[in-house]
Amino acid sequence: MLSAADLAVARSALLWVRRQVAARHEPTAALDATITAIDTALTSGNGSPEQPPSHTGFVDVTEAARLLDVSDRHVRNLAPHIGGIKHAGRWIIPRSSLPED
Repeated sequence: MLSAADLAVARSALLWVRRQVAARHEPTAALDATITAIDTALTSGNGSPEQPPSHTGFVDVTEAARLLDVSDRHVRNLAPHIGGIKHAGRWIIPRSSLPED
């Protein structure tokens, strides 16, 4: 099973390949079918991202910013370095990586 980060990277790479093929104006049916199959696999049960962690152990960016006394933007920049997970386009931060309230 792919992690959410791995899935995002794989889908971005696939999108780049699709754009490169389209830019050459020579897409073949076999290549297009392969790209579609990969995209389907990435969004199917075998390639789906891990289930999001239980939100009880995580806080959103706004709450993390309040606890750290910094801006939301700064928390988004820190998130990958403090164990944050991007889920559905939003960062969630583990409570364990933040100071107590």
